[in-house]
Amino acid sequence: MAHLHFDAEHKNTVDGLVQQALSDIKKELQGIDDYLEITISELETKISDPLSAQDSTQLISLLNALPHCVESMSRELAGITHTSINFGVVTLNQGLLKLCLLPRSLADSKTAFLAEKTAACLNLAGVSVKLENDYPGWLPDPNTGLLKQFLDIHRIEMGFDANVKVIHAGLECGIIGAKYPGMEMVSFGPNIRGAHSPDERLEISSVADFWRLLVTLLASL
Repeated sequence: MAHLHFDAEHKNTVDGLVQQALSDIKKELQGIDDYLEITISELETKISDPLSAQDSTQLISLLNALPHCVESMSRELAGITHTSINFGVVTLNQGLLKLCLLPRSLADSKTAFLAEKTAACLNLAGVSVKLENDYPGWLPDPNTGLLKQFLDIHRIEMGFDANVKVIHAGLECGIIGAKYPGMEMVSFGPNIRGAHSPDERLEISSVADFWRLLVTLLASL
Protein backbone atom coordinates (compact mmCIF):
# COMPACT_ATOMS: atom_id res chain seq x y z
CA MET A 1 0.00 0.00 0.00
CA ALA A 2 1.29 3.46 -0.93
CA HIS A 3 0.00 6.77 0.42
CA LEU A 4 0.05 9.54 -2.20
CA HIS A 5 -0.41 13.25 -1.57
CA PHE A 6 -1.59 15.47 -4.43
CA ASP A 7 -3.94 18.34 -5.06
CA ALA A 8 -7.58 17.34 -5.61
CA GLU A 9 -7.59 18.97 -9.05
CA HIS A 10 -5.12 16.30 -10.25
CA LYS A 11 -7.23 13.30 -9.21
CA ASN A 12 -8.40 12.45 -12.73
CA THR A 13 -4.82 12.61 -13.99
CA VAL A 14 -3.59 10.32 -11.22
CA ASP A 15 -6.46 7.89 -11.85
CA GLY A 16 -5.55 7.78 -15.52
CA LEU A 17 -1.87 7.11 -14.82
CA VAL A 18 -2.72 4.30 -12.40
CA GLN A 19 -5.11 2.65 -14.84
CA GLN A 20 -2.54 2.90 -17.64
CA ALA A 21 0.13 1.33 -15.41
CA LEU A 22 -2.32 -1.42 -14.43
CA SER A 23 -3.10 -2.14 -18.07
CA ASP A 24 0.60 -2.32 -18.99
CA ILE A 25 1.45 -4.62 -16.07
CA LYS A 26 -1.50 -6.91 -16.81
CA LYS A 27 -0.23 -7.34 -20.39
CA GLU A 28 3.21 -8.25 -19.03
CA LEU A 29 1.73 -10.78 -16.58
CA GLN A 30 -0.93 -12.22 -18.88
CA GLY A 31 -1.25 -15.94 -18.20
CA ILE A 32 1.02 -15.65 -15.16
CA ASP A 33 -1.02 -13.48 -12.79
CA ASP A 34 -4.37 -12.50 -14.25
CA TYR A 35 -5.87 -11.19 -11.01
CA LEU A 36 -3.78 -8.09 -10.34
CA GLU A 37 -5.80 -5.07 -9.25
CA ILE A 38 -4.74 -1.53 -8.27
CA THR A 39 -7.31 0.72 -6.64
CA ILE A 40 -7.26 4.28 -5.31
CA SER A 41 -9.29 5.33 -2.29
CA GLU A 42 -9.27 8.55 -0.30
CA LEU A 43 -7.64 8.45 3.14
CA GLU A 44 -9.82 9.39 6.07
CA THR A 45 -6.82 11.05 7.71
CA LYS A 46 -4.79 13.38 5.54
CA ILE A 47 -1.03 12.97 5.25
CA SER A 48 0.39 15.58 7.61
CA ASP A 49 4.03 15.53 6.52
CA PRO A 50 4.44 14.14 2.98
CA LEU A 51 7.81 13.79 1.31
CA SER A 52 8.94 16.62 -0.90
CA ALA A 53 9.04 16.11 -4.65
CA GLN A 54 12.84 15.85 -4.47
CA ASP A 55 12.78 13.25 -1.68
CA SER A 56 10.07 11.29 -3.48
CA THR A 57 12.15 11.20 -6.65
CA GLN A 58 15.23 10.09 -4.71
CA LEU A 59 13.29 7.34 -2.95
CA ILE A 60 11.72 6.01 -6.15
CA SER A 61 15.11 6.10 -7.88
CA LEU A 62 16.65 4.09 -5.03
CA LEU A 63 13.90 1.46 -5.15
CA ASN A 64 14.28 1.16 -8.93
CA ALA A 65 18.07 0.82 -8.65
CA LEU A 66 18.04 -1.92 -6.01
CA PRO A 67 18.02 -5.55 -7.22
CA HIS A 68 14.60 -7.16 -6.96
CA CYS A 69 14.64 -10.12 -9.28
CA VAL A 70 15.96 -13.55 -10.20
CA GLU A 71 19.72 -13.08 -10.27
CA SER A 72 20.56 -16.41 -11.94
CA MET A 73 19.11 -19.78 -12.88
CA SER A 74 20.69 -23.11 -12.01
CA ARG A 75 23.00 -24.55 -14.65
CA GLU A 76 22.52 -28.09 -13.39
CA LEU A 77 18.76 -28.06 -12.68
CA ALA A 78 16.58 -26.93 -15.57
CA GLY A 79 13.94 -24.39 -14.65
CA ILE A 80 15.15 -23.91 -11.06
CA THR A 81 16.13 -20.50 -9.72
CA HIS A 82 19.65 -20.50 -8.29
CA THR A 83 19.87 -17.02 -6.76
CA SER A 84 17.33 -14.24 -6.21
CA ILE A 85 16.51 -11.23 -4.04
CA ASN A 86 13.27 -9.44 -3.26
CA PHE A 87 11.78 -6.71 -1.10
CA GLY A 88 10.24 -8.29 1.97
CA VAL A 89 8.96 -5.15 3.70
CA VAL A 90 9.18 -1.46 2.78
CA THR A 91 7.93 1.07 5.33
CA LEU A 92 8.10 4.86 5.54
CA ASN A 93 7.10 6.26 8.92
CA GLN A 94 7.66 9.86 10.00
CA GLY A 95 10.40 10.30 7.45
CA LEU A 96 12.23 7.09 8.40
CA LEU A 97 12.57 4.60 5.56
CA LYS A 98 13.09 0.91 6.32
CA LEU A 99 13.79 -1.67 3.64
CA CYS A 100 13.95 -5.40 4.31
CA LEU A 101 15.42 -7.39 1.44
CA LEU A 102 15.80 -11.16 1.30
CA PRO A 103 18.57 -12.68 -0.84
CA ARG A 104 18.58 -16.46 -1.17
CA SER A 105 20.54 -18.99 -3.16
CA LEU A 106 21.41 -22.65 -3.46
CA ALA A 107 25.02 -21.56 -2.74
CA ASP A 108 25.85 -19.51 0.35
CA SER A 109 28.65 -17.70 -1.49
CA LYS A 110 26.12 -16.26 -3.96
CA THR A 111 23.83 -15.16 -1.12
CA ALA A 112 26.72 -13.33 0.55
CA PHE A 113 27.78 -11.68 -2.72
CA LEU A 114 24.27 -10.47 -3.50
CA ALA A 115 23.85 -9.14 0.04
CA GLU A 116 27.13 -7.20 -0.17
CA LYS A 117 26.24 -5.90 -3.63
CA THR A 118 22.89 -4.62 -2.38
CA ALA A 119 24.51 -3.10 0.71
CA ALA A 120 27.00 -1.25 -1.52
CA CYS A 121 24.15 0.25 -3.55
CA LEU A 122 22.41 1.42 -0.38
CA ASN A 123 25.64 2.82 1.07
CA LEU A 124 26.13 4.95 -2.05
CA ALA A 125 22.70 6.44 -1.38
CA GLY A 126 23.69 7.25 2.20
CA VAL A 127 21.53 4.52 3.72
CA SER A 128 22.79 2.57 6.74
CA VAL A 129 22.72 -1.20 6.26
CA LYS A 130 22.52 -4.11 8.69
CA LEU A 131 23.09 -7.67 7.48
CA GLU A 132 21.33 -10.20 9.70
CA ASN A 133 19.20 -13.35 9.84
CA ASP A 134 21.40 -15.31 7.44
CA TYR A 135 19.56 -18.33 6.00
CA PRO A 136 21.90 -21.03 4.65
CA GLY A 137 21.19 -22.69 1.32
CA TRP A 138 20.87 -26.42 0.73
CA LEU A 139 22.69 -27.70 -2.32
CA PRO A 140 20.83 -30.71 -3.75
CA ASP A 141 22.68 -34.01 -4.14
CA PRO A 142 20.64 -36.55 -6.14
CA ASN A 143 23.16 -39.32 -5.45
CA THR A 144 22.89 -39.63 -1.67
CA GLY A 145 22.20 -43.06 -0.23
CA LEU A 146 19.42 -41.71 1.99
CA LEU A 147 17.50 -40.35 -0.98
CA LYS A 148 17.84 -43.60 -2.91
CA GLN A 149 16.66 -45.54 0.16
CA PHE A 150 13.66 -43.24 0.54
CA LEU A 151 12.75 -43.63 -3.14
CA ASP A 152 12.81 -47.42 -2.80
CA ILE A 153 10.58 -47.30 0.27
CA HIS A 154 8.20 -44.85 -1.39
CA ARG A 155 7.88 -47.16 -4.41
CA ILE A 156 7.06 -50.13 -2.17
CA GLU A 157 4.72 -48.34 0.26
CA MET A 158 2.91 -46.07 -2.20
CA GLY A 159 3.00 -48.21 -5.33
CA PHE A 160 4.47 -45.49 -7.55
CA ASP A 161 7.69 -43.49 -7.88
CA ALA A 162 8.15 -40.28 -5.89
CA ASN A 163 8.55 -37.05 -7.84
CA VAL A 164 11.83 -35.56 -6.58
CA LYS A 165 11.91 -31.76 -6.83
CA VAL A 166 14.25 -28.92 -5.96
CA ILE A 167 12.55 -25.67 -4.91
CA HIS A 168 13.82 -22.12 -4.49
CA ALA A 169 12.82 -21.45 -0.89
CA GLY A 170 14.16 -21.30 2.62
CA LEU A 171 14.13 -24.68 4.32
CA GLU A 172 15.18 -25.93 7.74
CA CYS A 173 17.48 -28.43 6.03
CA GLY A 174 19.75 -25.52 5.08
CA ILE A 175 20.16 -24.52 8.74
CA ILE A 176 20.75 -28.11 9.86
CA GLY A 177 23.17 -28.78 7.00
CA ALA A 178 25.22 -25.69 7.87
CA LYS A 179 25.72 -27.01 11.42
CA TYR A 180 26.44 -30.59 10.31
CA PRO A 181 28.29 -30.45 6.97
CA GLY A 182 27.97 -33.59 4.89
CA MET A 183 24.76 -34.79 6.56
CA GLU A 184 22.44 -36.56 4.13
CA MET A 185 18.92 -35.13 4.24
CA VAL A 186 15.55 -35.65 2.58
CA SER A 187 12.61 -33.29 2.95
CA PHE A 188 9.11 -34.71 2.56
CA GLY A 189 5.72 -34.36 4.20
CA PRO A 190 1.95 -34.27 3.77
CA ASN A 191 0.37 -32.20 1.02
CA ILE A 192 0.03 -28.48 1.76
CA ARG A 193 -2.06 -26.18 -0.41
CA GLY A 194 -1.61 -22.42 -0.65
CA ALA A 195 1.48 -22.31 1.55
CA HIS A 196 2.30 -18.96 3.23
CA SER A 197 -1.05 -17.45 2.29
CA PRO A 198 -4.35 -16.86 4.12
CA ASP A 199 -5.67 -19.92 2.24
CA GLU A 200 -2.95 -22.29 3.49
CA ARG A 201 -4.39 -25.68 4.35
CA LEU A 202 -3.29 -29.26 4.91
CA GLU A 203 -4.65 -32.30 3.09
CA ILE A 204 -5.55 -34.44 6.09
CA SER A 205 -5.84 -37.64 4.06
CA SER A 206 -2.14 -37.40 3.12
CA VAL A 207 -0.92 -37.35 6.74
CA ALA A 208 -1.29 -41.13 7.18
CA ASP A 209 0.81 -41.77 4.05
CA PHE A 210 3.50 -39.40 5.29
CA TRP A 211 3.59 -41.05 8.72
CA ARG A 212 3.88 -44.52 7.18
CA LEU A 213 6.77 -43.42 4.97
CA LEU A 214 8.56 -41.77 7.91
CA VAL A 215 8.23 -44.76 10.24
CA THR A 216 9.27 -47.24 7.54
CA LEU A 217 12.29 -45.12 6.56
CA LEU A 218 13.44 -44.80 10.18
CA ALA A 219 13.03 -48.54 10.71
CA SER A 220 15.15 -49.27 7.63
CA LEU A 221 18.01 -47.20 9.03
